[in-house]
Amino acid sequence: MQSRIGVALVALVLSVIFVACTAGNAAADMPPGIRASQWRPLGQNLGLVVQEMEANRMLGYFVCKVDGKWVRLSIQNPVAVVPAQ
Repeated sequence: MQSRIGVALVALVLSVIFVACTAGNAAADMPPGIRASQWRPLGQNLGLVVQEMEANRMLGYFVCKVDGKWVRLSIQNPVAVVPAQ
């Protein structure tokens, strides 16, 4: 039960971050130092930087544009999510 609450909390936090970061009007661009092959824009001010990708796994991190600067987002104490088999 606690793991479901944890997953729901992480989903809620990511949703709030997504809404806050995509509310800006700045043109979508990439953070400095990120290759185009790593960049997955999710909105004008939010994106995913893919560090490693395999057939069924992706490793990366979110970045959000705040006051014209890209900031790496960090989730403290993440809950593991395992897809259904």
